[in-house]
Amino acid sequence: MKKVNTNDVYNDYSDFLNDHKEEVLRNAASAIDPVKMGMNRHEAMTLLGAMKNCGFSREDFAAIMQKSPEDKGTFAKQWGRFSGTGREYGEAGEGTIFDYAKRCGWAWPRPEDITGNSAPESSRKTQKPVPALPDLCAQWGDDFTLACLMDSQQYTGKPVKVGAIRSREPIPTPAPEQFTVQDFARAVTSGRTFYPTVYSKELTGHDDTGKPIYYYRAIEQQLFVVDIDNEETYRGDDGKDHKRRIKEPLTIDAAREICDKVGIAPFMIYETFSSKAHREDPAEPYQKFRLCFALDKPLTVQEVGERGLFAVARYFIGLFGQSADTKTTDPARLIYGTDERDRAHLYKRVLDKKKLLQRVFTSQEPAQTAPEAPETPESMTREEYLQTSAAGCMAALDALITASASSPAISTGFMELDRILDGGLYSGLYILGAISSLGKTTFALQVADNIAKQGHDVLIFSLEMARAELMAKSISRITFQTTKYDSDAKTTRGILAGSRYAKYSQKEVDLIQTAKGHYMQYAQHIFIHEGIGDIGVERVKEEVARHVALTGARPVVLIDYLQILAPYDPRCSDKQNTDKAVLELKRLSRDFDLPVIGISSFNRESYKESSGNRGRVTAVDFKESGAIEYSADVLLGLEFKAAGTKEYSEKTEKQKTPREIKLVVLKNRNGKAWQSTCFDYYPMFNYYREA
Repeated sequence: MKKVNTNDVYNDYSDFLNDHKEEVLRNAASAIDPVKMGMNRHEAMTLLGAMKNCGFSREDFAAIMQKSPEDKGTFAKQWGRFSGTGREYGEAGEGTIFDYAKRCGWAWPRPEDITGNSAPESSRKTQKPVPALPDLCAQWGDDFTLACLMDSQQYTGKPVKVGAIRSREPIPTPAPEQFTVQDFARAVTSGRTFYPTVYSKELTGHDDTGKPIYYYRAIEQQLFVVDIDNEETYRGDDGKDHKRRIKEPLTIDAAREICDKVGIAPFMIYETFSSKAHREDPAEPYQKFRLCFALDKPLTVQEVGERGLFAVARYFIGLFGQSADTKTTDPARLIYGTDERDRAHLYKRVLDKKKLLQRVFTSQEPAQTAPEAPETPESMTREEYLQTSAAGCMAALDALITASASSPAISTGFMELDRILDGGLYSGLYILGAISSLGKTTFALQVADNIAKQGHDVLIFSLEMARAELMAKSISRITFQTTKYDSDAKTTRGILAGSRYAKYSQKEVDLIQTAKGHYMQYAQHIFIHEGIGDIGVERVKEEVARHVALTGARPVVLIDYLQILAPYDPRCSDKQNTDKAVLELKRLSRDFDLPVIGISSFNRESYKESSGNRGRVTAVDFKESGAIEYSADVLLGLEFKAAGTKEYSEKTEKQKTPREIKLVVLKNRNGKAWQSTCFDYYPMFNYYREA
């Protein structure tokens, strides 16, 4: 550092900072108080990286962290393991230290505070002028404020290593901050990051290292953000996922036109960090931008439930079709600001909460089961009758196509299965069948869990297994995945049998708690209805209607299994009742516009090795019903991978660990049939893995 004369009087504050940078930085660091600023783990690790990169010592860092009685040297121990710029927090530096200090009440020192000499008032550090936005005008008053969680992190470009979305934990602010529209816009256009949703923080368990696991439950939301990426994901020749521009990217002007048509306007639109490079691409130019919508008052979980907040977010995203990134329905999604300040715009518009609720939830109510009586020929004119032709229905077809943009395929969580199903599950009836020991319920339950992890609700009607057993199967699978197939993983019985817990080691108990914590992160989207002989199709329809009315979300429905649904008519045969159940489930998927998955047993002939198929699954194997084959939109069958070969032996295949299973698409009404994908099946731990 430059050696200076302490008798110098500075007329320019920047000269003073250049000469005394180290002293000012240490002055700021000494003011940081983890307790006062409510420091979380991410912020502590960022501070560690900043101090290491600025030349501080381990002792300097420990002195700050020891101000917190809960630390006990935990973070200081990370100092030696931290490798600087090669790690996640390695790009942090002076800005982090100054920002944390200011959050603790620190102010820029006067030159005389450091040098001991007097200095003219002009040498004080002045704040940079607040940048103006083109539409940041006096129309917005200070009486209207937005509630959200604004992070301290500030960027000048899209971060690659620092604070990546998936590595950031939610901001643990106990209450939302209130921003005027101007303050919010200035923060975002200065590169600040934020979460639109306000959270409560709940401890759900600990991992195998003793680290606590938290679930961040959304409690209210006033701000909804739509991320217009104008990109699609595709699988490259290298086997990895890549992104490319969609064929018809959406422009900001086109997005505003969409909003105008539905009578909903964003209060702010800004281009993202990466927009400039794509906007100036001479070959395929397109914009990447975000639309921010605000309600006049926050929407709370007491009003619509946590799933209702998802429904509102899905509504906004659905307006813009494939141009929008559907991941922004996740309230744990961190939203980045921008450096494209001159391309950010504000609009005088907020949404009335009551009208929005009517718009979102009324539009998703199920169709009336009792159709209106058709008009008689005498009451219709010739022109009116001609409008019932296909030509007259073209406008309705266009409206249906537009509406479908807000209902993309739902991923099964298995990449290859999604591929052969043309993206995943759509509205329709899916039937899954197999002989015993192939894990029909296990496979369907794992798909249900994968769907719930995406924020979609799943209604499971379990006619054979109890709710607790299904939950334990999921938790068992997570212990197996968490330990990477370690011997400490627990079976379903190992989860449910309380008498075994006294014999478990602390590591085993912690593993179960960790698995429960992971399960809790998506369990709020799983609704299990259990019953033996008392759940029929009408009960299923009633529960689906109730769910849609209360949450505004159309769920995926899983029936386990078809042949033991309560008889539709006790006087009919099993075949007739199964036929009727299948037809009603098909109607349910159509009326509510949702996927229905039904598990089916097979007829006895399918279990014989001596049959001509030698274990191969066919459409005629589905038990008791011809309606299954004809009414299902997609017919799926599980079989042993070796089925059909001369060496096939069911007994031999069952003894393998893992069992080698093939899933075959026997029928696909809107796609290719007779495609297949293979899995490794671990029956002891209820786990299917793509082979």
